[in-house]
Amino acid sequence: MAYSNETNLPAKFHLANIYEYSVANPREYNYIAIGSSPRTTILHQFTPKIDQLLPQFLVDDIINPSKRERTFRIVHIDATTEKDLPFLHEYFNLKSKMMGINFVYDDSEEMHVWRSDDFRIEIMFLFVYIYHGMDIQYQTVNSRVDDTWFLEKMVETTLKNKNKLIIQEFSGHSLEKTRKIIYANYKQNIDQRKLFLNNILMHDECHCGLAIDTYRPQVKPDGSFYQFPLYSTDEMKALIGTDDNINEILKNYFVRNFKMNLSNHHINYTRKTTGANLMYNVDEYNETITADEIMNILIKILSSDLECLDRLGFLTDSIKENITELFTNYKNYDLHKWRIAVGKIF
Repeated sequence: MAYSNETNLPAKFHLANIYEYSVANPREYNYIAIGSSPRTTILHQFTPKIDQLLPQFLVDDIINPSKRERTFRIVHIDATTEKDLPFLHEYFNLKSKMMGINFVYDDSEEMHVWRSDDFRIEIMFLFVYIYHGMDIQYQTVNSRVDDTWFLEKMVETTLKNKNKLIIQEFSGHSLEKTRKIIYANYKQNIDQRKLFLNNILMHDECHCGLAIDTYRPQVKPDGSFYQFPLYSTDEMKALIGTDDNINEILKNYFVRNFKMNLSNHHINYTRKTTGANLMYNVDEYNETITADEIMNILIKILSSDLECLDRLGFLTDSIKENITELFTNYKNYDLHKWRIAVGKIF
């Protein structure tokens, strides 16, 4: 199969060929990095903290003796990396020595690829831009074509082979909307949903300032991924107490959820006290609801978050007393001061 690295060709041409190649040559562990151009091309300054080409967690996996049979494919997608080709040669020469792996450069198919001489590891570079998670209006206004289809197809072929895929953004463009679009293809089927949650990870942090040397995907003992953004509340609750590191993540999740619920529902409550329409459309109610009914729902939702935080050991007796007072006697407070007081709990 022939490839082209001419950047004047449409991205779809490059992406379609990468997908077809991946279907024909599946790998157990796949990593797609978008906007991953090196942050410096001075080799001694290209430390593990900023190494987006071979993140430390991948290096650790690749050289782990217990994973010597695992196959890896890393795909870098960034048009600006083309100018850094001389640096890439320097970099992989150094990595060959550091990792004890002979990386061999291959451009025989008009593609820039470094492979281990046993073909176990493959690092490919696409010199194109990729756009994903865009709505039709944005595409029209900005004259861009949405490439979400490519990530969808890479997820599809990964799951077909029961392999793993991490998609990481470094360009600043969040994967949140793209994740929702792709996840929608699997969430209605119990088995497919489980497979997606265990095998596909789209990291939330999407900027080039991510500390690559300390970042690690959250992985269960069986090697499957934790998927906090996609878990139901009941699934989150079931994880409480399973691991200290997970407890800290859950704490941050429930605190963030608490603040978001407080903000959205209290704004709706405030508007209903004046007879105005709701600011936010939510699943729990519609325009026919009264202000007091919204407050009852809000307290119930916040209490659920607080129950989880209590089980995690983050609620003191004084906080519990303060919560009871605020929830029981909310009508005695100025509504804006009440919201501020509740928000200050965390």
